[in-house]
Amino acid sequence: MKLLWLILFVIIGCASTTQSFPKPNTAGLKTGNDRIKLSREVWEFEYYPNGQVKEEPSFKDGKKHGEWVRYFPNGDIMGIRTFKVGLKEGVWIEYYKNPPGNRNDIIAWQGKYVADKREGKWEWLWLNQEKQRVETYKEGILVSKKCFERDGSGSTRDCN
Repeated sequence: MKLLWLILFVIIGCASTTQSFPKPNTAGLKTGNDRIKLSREVWEFEYYPNGQVKEEPSFKDGKKHGEWVRYFPNGDIMGIRTFKVGLKEGVWIEYYKNPPGNRNDIIAWQGKYVADKREGKWEWLWLNQEKQRVETYKEGILVSKKCFERDGSGSTRDCN
């Protein structure tokens, strides 16, 4: 009788543990392999040959959610992206690799997403941090675009 209770306890314990893990959103998936790939996407990281992680993803209910941080091989942050329920949302920023010994962030580009669409001012910068290109978006549609010379004079150049 004690053995029967022990077996029942183990079965119930395992069943409740299995049910406590959050399940990815598998709507529209047709095979078990797709589910395995989706669940692996949540837990697998890519690494550089030196062991440094390339990107730290973040998921919620099987969708991209929260900050995604990308790294250079030396561990410095390469960029930060934000998702909300699978959509691009908030400020996205990418950095140039910092010169050796310099820990200051050198911005390559930055802009903002609202509901998966570019919104407002997006800026690309030269390595000397002078403006390279400025684009303005309204609900994902490019409204204006202006390109600048590298010398910081404010002189414009052809964007093509």
